[in-house]
Amino acid sequence: MATTKSLSPLGDIYQQAWESCSDLWPLFVLRFIFMLLNIGAMILCLILVFGSLILSLFKGLQDMRPNDVQDYFKNFDFSGFAHDPGWLVSAVGIFALYMIWWLLLENLFNAGLYRRLWDRQKNGADFNLRQFFVDGIQYFLPMLGLYLLLIFSFFFVMFCLFVGAIAFGILFKAMGIIWLGILLMIPGFFLFLLLMATLAATWYMANAYVMEGFGVMDSFRRAFLKCKENTGRVLWGILVVFIGYFILSFSFQLIMGLFSHVPLIGALFLLFEMFVNFVLAVMIWVFIPAVAVTFLLEKEA
Repeated sequence: MATTKSLSPLGDIYQQAWESCSDLWPLFVLRFIFMLLNIGAMILCLILVFGSLILSLFKGLQDMRPNDVQDYFKNFDFSGFAHDPGWLVSAVGIFALYMIWWLLLENLFNAGLYRRLWDRQKNGADFNLRQFFVDGIQYFLPMLGLYLLLIFSFFFVMFCLFVGAIAFGILFKAMGIIWLGILLMIPGFFLFLLLMATLAATWYMANAYVMEGFGVMDSFRRAFLKCKENTGRVLWGILVVFIGYFILSFSFQLIMGLFSHVPLIGALFLLFEMFVNFVLAVMIWVFIPAVAVTFLLEKEA
């Protein structure tokens, strides 16, 4: 006789995930530092790439009257930088170095993050900074493999959608029913969003499966099947978190945008908005992995 499976409500999943985040609160601090390192590296790269351009503009602006500034920018020769092979090679090289830095740091952090969350929920382990970095190094390669697989899957899906859109466009034009193709763009857009959401949820779950000792491809396969189970329960569970985050972030930006027009203190509201959005980003990028680990370890009755 088949046994009926009873799964926890999403509210219980979110509560358990948040409790693990609270117990491992130093992960928020590490995520904050990680984001600062990335922002600092990005600013440094922009200075290295556009430093000579900014310096040239600054020299030209010295001793210039305010009324002449607009004409100066309009007549400034930007083509000298755009057509300079040395500048272009340097820009591409610096961008490549930044991407390598970002990939290394991102996957090192995610490896330590997921493992600490997994160990907390499964074994009740407390936070250990040394173990965080040990886990990061130990699981770095599988996490990097998953990230590269995510990128490959994204471009593969985009390529298939692009080719399909062209093929259907040619077919509809030949049949004289272009209007039907235009109407199909609406459900096609929502299908695209669903595909991207499924890909993102699969990747988050695959990171959790790596903690169970599965390989890259096996983790991705198991994660996809997990996201499909029970009419997409895991998919919608992760998607709801994203939707809630975007609604909260957008609403807060809208309110702070209105207050930013208050004379004298408007700039303070803009600074406060930036700070809160930064904090929300730190929280969400720790909470979603915790949700994925909770889905992985939940018990069925």
